[in-house]
Amino acid sequence: MYRFNWNNWQSDPDYLTKAPDLLESAVEKGAHGVKIWKDLGLTVKDPEGNLVTIDDERFSPIWERAQQIGCIVAFHTVDPVAFFEPWNEENERWEELELHPDWSFADRSIYPARAEVLTQRNNVIRAFPNLKFQCVHGSNWSEDFSKVDQWLDEMPNMFVDTSAEDNHFYETHWRYLQTKDEQFD
Repeated sequence: MYRFNWNNWQSDPDYLTKAPDLLESAVEKGAHGVKIWKDLGLTVKDPEGNLVTIDDERFSPIWERAQQIGCIVAFHTVDPVAFFEPWNEENERWEELELHPDWSFADRSIYPARAEVLTQRNNVIRAFPNLKFQCVHGSNWSEDFSKVDQWLDEMPNMFVDTSAEDNHFYETHWRYLQTKDEQFD
């Protein structure tokens, strides 16, 4: 998967103009698609220093080119709900956030709300119905699969995966999806 380096936009104001060609070149060299990391919508700023949204019209040429060349756009849009909630002992991921405070997106003066970023992503998916979107980690809403089911009904070009970085997590998902086993350690 190809990945844009949004930092280049800071030093090159024409980076977004070049981005569709960069994507096409990567696909010609063997990339199967492009992965849009969670920084877009949460931390990426334009050259003027403004936080940009995923559905910002300036990105439309990228989505259009991806659609033209038939590559997949994989979105890793946000982290689990707990990472957007107050960082205290009532947070189910509190111990993890204590070890990795930079994983917290709870400060609304810095980061938009989680649902807002997912809405931005879904606006892009709806705007490009002929483009395939892979939404990783249970469409970034594994806490509520009924919501994901609703999105799948609304957006037939959205695909969901259960990817994870931890091999144990893969084994658990295999057991859940491929067996009748309901007892997990």
